[in-house]
Amino acid sequence: MRNMSFFLTTDQIRNKTKTVTRRDGWLFLKPGDIVQACVKCQGLKKGEKILIHAGAGGVGHFAVQLARIAGARVCTTVSSPEKKILVEKLGAEKAIFYRESDFVEEVLDWTEGKGVDCAVETVGGEHTSRTVSAIRAYGRIGMLLDPGVSNWKEARLKNILCGLEMVLTPQYYDIREGRIRHRRILEEQASYFESGALQVHIERKFALEEARDAHRLLEERHATGKYVLCSQ
Repeated sequence: MRNMSFFLTTDQIRNKTKTVTRRDGWLFLKPGDIVQACVKCQGLKKGEKILIHAGAGGVGHFAVQLARIAGARVCTTVSSPEKKILVEKLGAEKAIFYRESDFVEEVLDWTEGKGVDCAVETVGGEHTSRTVSAIRAYGRIGMLLDPGVSNWKEARLKNILCGLEMVLTPQYYDIREGRIRHRRILEEQASYFESGALQVHIERKFALEEARDAHRLLEERHATGKYVLCSQ
């Protein structure tokens, strides 16, 4: 579950303000680890335009902030006015209500028909093919989920650089250099937290016995930011 990946005590949550210390906030960083690794892989540069799907979600709201830290201009998809307010607060330049409009058309309008330089795809499956249509020729796409049997014809015609990101790869294949790389990413993010440049949006806290309700809400895709299970 990308939107609920850690346990904290009630006191720990109560004491959190805008920043999270390295000692208490390490598990907050895991979704950001995935996204930052993806952003770094795609070589995001200052001034580039990036499309991030579900920018108010548990992973997406990290991606929006990390892209802004890199100096990129951010466009993201949302499902409600409340989520639009959140992503704009985090630095998104454009928020698209994907249920009401075609996000590809909206992105092309935002980029004057060119398409974004880079996209972070957090949905997977056929949605990946649609995302490719919003990327410029010679652009890049970083995928956090399995793209399935997506049609890659357009990606090939556009010569798009495609990258898949799996944080567990260094552990699975016992690649020491990969583990060191991810550790450095986490350390970099810890510095962002401590400076206040990167924040965690906690939508709701659940007691441990309410875990079933929390998972049900996650499956319904209503989450904004993170859900937290409190151990006491």
